Amino acid sequence: MDTLNPIAAATPKVHLEDYKPTPFAIRETHLDFDLHPSGTRVRSKRVMERTGDAGAAIKFDGHQLKLVSIQIDGEELDPSRYTVTDTG
Repeated sequence: MDTLNPIAAATPKVHLEDYKPTPFAIRETHLDFDLHPSGTRVRSKRVMERTGDAGAAIKFDGHQLKLVSIQIDGEELDPSRYTVTDTG
């Protein structure tokens, strides 16, 4: 285990032959940081366009993060429509 970067050590390796292009294009990304000594809140807004498989799911990887909410077109997404895992 890499003691200098435990997140990198726990992240599975992706080999070039396993790579598949994402079926989405990210057209814009907006990040808003709210910094406090006790914690930081990051709001991320992405403008995305489906460019591939109409049935493909979107997967966002994150480590040591707490999901607060998800919105699509300004509407809160019901938790039954997405999954959060401990593996990012």
